[in-house]
Amino acid sequence: FREAAYADDLQRLEGVSRLSFNKYCGAQLWQNAAFLWINIGGPTSSASNSVINEFPQGGRLVTWFGGSRMDEGSSVIQSLLRMGREAAASTESIPLPSSGIILWCRRYQQESKKFGSYICLGRLAYDSHVPGSYPVAFTWRLIDYDDLISSPERREVFLEVVQS
Repeated sequence: FREAAYADDLQRLEGVSRLSFNKYCGAQLWQNAAFLWINIGGPTSSASNSVINEFPQGGRLVTWFGGSRMDEGSSVIQSLLRMGREAAASTESIPLPSSGIILWCRRYQQESKKFGSYICLGRLAYDSHVPGSYPVAFTWRLIDYDDLISSPERREVFLEVVQS
């Protein structure tokens, strides 16, 4: 945590043993990275669940929607655009650590009527967004897609999360 946190966060969280985040925001900026959290599936009858995260192109892409208080001018959205475009423009196989957006997903478990644990699906690069949309709608490319499907164990976990 110390390597990733902003100085203000380190001071504010001194002595805290457990980190949490605003689940309605869906993004957390760190000094050298950003985490995006998304839910897959879930009850669709409520008006508050009007966006649907999907994995087009067999899971190579993922849709993500900014939080209810975000617009294109929000500092979080501007940071995500900058970091995602840096990763997309990178000619290296591994983007610079300062431009890392990391995706965390959890799938709704119909049997228990709850969301499962978050699973890390790796790094993201910018693909596109819909200017003027509300909430801000993004499509990201999973940089680590090939690694996620390269072994049977990782592929099984990946497919459990991304397939509907």
